[in-house]
This record gives sequence, structure tokens and C-alpha cells, in this order.
Amino acid sequence: MTPPIVPEKPIPVPKLDTLRKLLAECEGTNFESRRGTAIIRLLADSGPRIGELAPLDIDAIEFTENTVLVLGKGRRPRTLPFSDKTRTALRRYLRARASHRWAVNDNPALWLGQQGRMTASGIQQMIERRATSAGLDHLHPHQFRHFFAHNWLAIGGQEQDLMMLAGWRSRQMIGRYGASVADEHARDAHRRARLGDQIQGLRVSTP
Repeated sequence: MTPPIVPEKPIPVPKLDTLRKLLAECEGTNFESRRGTAIIRLLADSGPRIGELAPLDIDAIEFTENTVLVLGKGRRPRTLPFSDKTRTALRRYLRARASHRWAVNDNPALWLGQQGRMTASGIQQMIERRATSAGLDHLHPHQFRHFFAHNWLAIGGQEQDLMMLAGWRSRQMIGRYGASVADEHARDAHRRARLGDQIQGLRVSTP
């Protein structure tokens, strides 16, 4: 039997304005605000999977090189760099974390919640609550990974480098994640070509 053809559904890539609104919703100096800012910035800046982000311990963060060590699929480790603003957000969160009630007995968990270490589900729920409060459409943590890949390719980043950073072994993932960039480039090229405007003899009338 021939398997049915399932059309691919493109995952919407969050816009910069969307992330700015989401981060604005996390403004504040309390623990939850510091934690939300650090998580969102790290997701968008470095592109880890939510399953790689949730189990992080404090010692996975290396501030000397601005990197975080994650365990990917197959428990393959890889090092992800992050920017200075993400570094600042992480440091501010760690200062707030120091007085959290679960930061006892040398608890190694980086992300703390009401019951101790935050789970991937807990992080997703936090992002959804922040998005709702900011008046944004539904946001899933994996969309930040698409944001990271989309913008890496859009600025001319090397595909091989993206594969290393994202933890991909197959180049098929480049095509999947790069589809939004290709679509955007094609639309921009069409606007620049203005093919329809070059057709002479067409009268445009209003209905």
C-alpha cells in the first residue's frame, strides 16, 4: 500500500516584535521575571530544544566563554554560545535564584519552580502564560528554535555551522528549517523584480 501524503505544515516563526513584547511582559526584578527573561533569551539566542533546556544544571553555564553545555538526542553533548544580553539575564536570574526556597542543599537544578526543578511542561506553560498576558497568539517553545534557525540562515550563517549548533546529523533538517527563509527570499525577489509592472498595455480600472 502507498502511504498517504501528509502535507507539511510550516511552523510559524516568531517576529522580533513578538519576542520584544514577550520580554516586556517579563520585565521586573522578582524571581519569576528574572527566570522568564533568562529562559526566553536563551531559547531564542542559542536555539536549544525544550528537552535540552529543562534538565540543565547550574554548572552547565560557562560565563568565561558565554556558553551552555546541553545533552541532545542520543545524549550527545554540544556547546551552545550565547550573547552578552543573555549572559546578563542569566546572571540576574542566578542572583534571584540564590534566595529561592528550593535553592538548598546544593540543589544543582538551573531552573527552579514551585515543586523544585522545572520540567519541560512547566517551562512551556510559563511561556504560554506570558504570551497570553502580552496579548500574543499561542507560542510553543519549539518556535524559538525555528526563530534561531531562520535568523541564522537569513543573515547568511553557514549551514554546516547551524547543523553543529542545532545538533542535526541530517541536512534534511536544513531544508525543513530553512523553508521559511527560502519563502521570504522568494517573496522579496518577486517584489524587486516587479514583473507585473513591466507588462505594458494593461489598463487598471476600479470595479
